[in-house]
Amino acid sequence: MVIMKTAQDLLNAERCALFMVDKEKGELWSTLAQGAGEIRIPMTKGIAGHVAKTGEILNIPNAYKDARFNSAIDKKTGFHTRNILCMPMRNTEGEIIGVSQVINKIPEIKSFNKEDEMLLMAFSALAAVTIEKSVLFKALHVTLQETSKTKNFLSKILQNITDVVLTFDSQGKMTTINRPETLGLHQIMPKIKTSSYEEWLGLENQTMISDIDRVRNQKNLDLAVIAHDYEFYMNGIVKNVNYTIVPLEEDIDEKSSDQSSMSHGAVVVIQDISSEKRINNTLSRYMSPALVHQVLSDGASTLKGSRQKNTVMIANIRNFTALSETMDAQDVISLLNEHYTYIFNSITQEQGVLDKYIGDAVMGVFGLPFASENDAERAISCSLKIKEELEKMNQKNDIRGLPVLKMGIGIATGVCLSGTMGAPKRIEYGIVGESVNLAMRLELATKTYGSSVIICDRTREDTKNSYHLREIDKLVVKGRVRPVTIFEVLGPIDMDLTHDQMTSFICYELGLAEYRSQNWQTAIAHFRKAVQLTADQPAQTMMERCKQIIEGVYKVSNTWDGSWQ
Repeated sequence: MVIMKTAQDLLNAERCALFMVDKEKGELWSTLAQGAGEIRIPMTKGIAGHVAKTGEILNIPNAYKDARFNSAIDKKTGFHTRNILCMPMRNTEGEIIGVSQVINKIPEIKSFNKEDEMLLMAFSALAAVTIEKSVLFKALHVTLQETSKTKNFLSKILQNITDVVLTFDSQGKMTTINRPETLGLHQIMPKIKTSSYEEWLGLENQTMISDIDRVRNQKNLDLAVIAHDYEFYMNGIVKNVNYTIVPLEEDIDEKSSDQSSMSHGAVVVIQDISSEKRINNTLSRYMSPALVHQVLSDGASTLKGSRQKNTVMIANIRNFTALSETMDAQDVISLLNEHYTYIFNSITQEQGVLDKYIGDAVMGVFGLPFASENDAERAISCSLKIKEELEKMNQKNDIRGLPVLKMGIGIATGVCLSGTMGAPKRIEYGIVGESVNLAMRLELATKTYGSSVIICDRTREDTKNSYHLREIDKLVVKGRVRPVTIFEVLGPIDMDLTHDQMTSFICYELGLAEYRSQNWQTAIAHFRKAVQLTADQPAQTMMERCKQIIEGVYKVSNTWDGSWQ
């Protein structure tokens, strides 16, 4: 398949393979296994079998170290498999119909990475749609070759098919059409009935005419043409369509008297995707291509409104208004655009949705429109990528004489409403709910405590096994009955903490416990030790707060629960 060969080239892979599911036999069989011919394997064995059964994406850097790898194929073909990237292909109903696989990243020292996963996901989705359509049209082709009675019966069925289906005889004249109004063909039906397709399709549709010619003029009946996102012109209107053209062999008594003609009839199936493309273009502003494809594949009903758990991230540049007043207007816009670009890329790389820009702040959502168990983890991973990219940008700014930026990021997990919202002429995809408000409050808290990334307790519960986190404080948030315990993100769980850092964090915990017991002087001593060890900003904040409570700047009752407003 051309699609998979292109995927192989773009991913720099030595080989690619495409396995189709044979449900009746419980097997996978290859339609493309270069140099190996047809291969059949049980769905219970091997990497491809595991993916077909579970639907998991597998990226295996060393195939022979993976117990699921079936080395029998290598032994049979003499090929040596080093690494494998394998993922499921699903039809429009979400069923797994096959498995795509690329083998051996080139050069040998490399393995497949996350970018490769995204590319293969896109190509696999395209391959699945192509295969599904191909099966449908082959079945239609067989049906159309049956008796005239069957054809008459089929013409009635076609009225219930949403795609436009046209059949042409060996002279190139249309014999049937089910929905002429879909493409505006009903306005020229008299011309269509009396002339060949070359005349009424016109010069604007020369590509489609050429494809029909190729199918009709072939010697054998094995060529089918499939085109995606084609601009179809008719009566001054342009529609985006997908089309498939397959040959139609007429009955002997239906052929023209000119038996020397090699032309066949043809079936053309046209799918109007204009509305789908508009949705695609809109969603692409907010989410990755893979996520857009999933939305369109699973049905756009999710866009109309849903209530579900997700994780919201608010990233905001600190004191940007004051900074921008000292800069040239064009420099400000250029700086913001560069800043927005790496944030957008970081969000989409983690399968998040860029919900909106709020001045110099950006809001990303994870678990929208489809929730998953690791949404909170992906939100934190995104925040760490943003921190890393900001450091790179600041190094450039220092060289260019531009101000160094500081950022605060708040992350909150909760239940929200999502869907397309707004006036008819300005509809956008968005989200509202408790996690949005809380994420904004947590982003403001980063400035108070001097932390880069602060999360809420629900986010911490979903991520405590993946990241180093430490409790900072309890906050009273407007609109919530209970105080929210907040945590600072230190880094991934495999990050090594220094001795001073660990000691500093322990001092902070001790100080926090004394603070909540209203032992202000003891708390100050612990916080001071944390500051001395690592210049800990949250400890500095808490030490100053304790001093102000002692001085009477803040009043705390005897029944105080340790939360701060």
